[in-house]
Amino acid sequence: MPSASFVILGLLALVALWRLPSAVRGRTRERSLWVAIAALTAAWLMRTDVGRDLVNGTGIADFGTLLKHIATLVAWCGLLKYVTAVDRCTPGSLASPAAPHRRVRVTAYANRWVVPAAALFIAGLTVVFFFGLDRTPIPAGREQRQFLAWHAGEPATALYMFFVYGCWADVCSLCGYQWAAAARQARTTALRVGLTLMAVGIGLLMVYALVRLAWSVLVAFQPPSFATTNRQEKATDLLLYAGSLVWVVGLIAPATHAVIARCRATRDLLALHGLWRDLALAAPGLTLYRPSTLSAGRRLAWGLNTVRDVFTHDPSVHVRLARFVAEIHDLLHELRRYAPEELYERAEHLAVHQGYTGAQAEAVAKGYWFAAARLIVMTSARPAGTPAPFPQKNWETLSQETTWLRRVAAAYEGVSPSEVFRLLDDVGVAVSRQS
Repeated sequence: MPSASFVILGLLALVALWRLPSAVRGRTRERSLWVAIAALTAAWLMRTDVGRDLVNGTGIADFGTLLKHIATLVAWCGLLKYVTAVDRCTPGSLASPAAPHRRVRVTAYANRWVVPAAALFIAGLTVVFFFGLDRTPIPAGREQRQFLAWHAGEPATALYMFFVYGCWADVCSLCGYQWAAAARQARTTALRVGLTLMAVGIGLLMVYALVRLAWSVLVAFQPPSFATTNRQEKATDLLLYAGSLVWVVGLIAPATHAVIARCRATRDLLALHGLWRDLALAAPGLTLYRPSTLSAGRRLAWGLNTVRDVFTHDPSVHVRLARFVAEIHDLLHELRRYAPEELYERAEHLAVHQGYTGAQAEAVAKGYWFAAARLIVMTSARPAGTPAPFPQKNWETLSQETTWLRRVAAAYEGVSPSEVFRLLDDVGVAVSRQS
């Protein structure tokens, strides 16, 4: 199944690149998970012709298989370190220090011995590979590249595979138990689905390891026919591909909530950018970062400036969104100092006159108010004074306030310049029609 190998390899590589920044900045569990994913990526690369061709130049027969198995053991070591680190950081995992839960005791024991055990297993399989197995170069031919088929009848094969699949099965059983228990206590649907898929996937991989281990013992002492070997390879490969794919999808699933939240925040930033930018340029000095004026006056200027304002400066899109909302409030307060007292009342009357009702009428009225007040400030039509009335709501969450500001920003973007000038005439403020 070469196409499935590349799909799984691509998914693992994508997750490894995505999690690299958190591994660099994070704690033991983030680094351990990244090591596990990167090692699994290397192991799956060695299952492809591309990966094997990379190491053929060493002259060591079947060296790609050894590297694949070493990378697999490193991955299981990293995965177990990740699981134990998460368990230690889980609130309530040590609810009774005098008599800790059996799962916690097993976790602590595994965390203490996982690295030495992995090092011992890697050393053991390496020694068996070089000194216990037949080192005759493998002839060209895809059917003869199957490791067990080539080393059938060699008792050392059973010992070699014990180092690989014995560790594999032990780690899978512990990780599956931990994830299944955590899935029952997950607070979000995405996390529950992800942990369940990871537990199911690792369960399939444990079955794969046990079947391969049993088959290795049989092959080592009683070589089967080529047809039987081929059927066994196809059956176990199906377990391997299915388990790996389910596990990777489960690994990605919990992150979908964060990805969706990030996409929504970016959408909100883009919706608020026009209002934020116009107000910030009208009252400079009140924002942390001045709106970008790169290539002002050119056709691509709007897009370049939007990208620079929305996607730079703050490290997190959520921080940028909170800053936009806070700065719009600061700019609003500044504009109120220059707006006529009756400006909002007249803007509200204009919105109702145009047929708007309820919350939409309020959003349109505020859109007109922002447009008119901005024009007053930019043309210095009035001196600063007492802040003019402007009704504001007390929102419980940033999300609620952002949703409302988006409606106001959309209304602001759609105001008619002629209506704005008419509104200013109604409150007795004369501005240049060229503004």
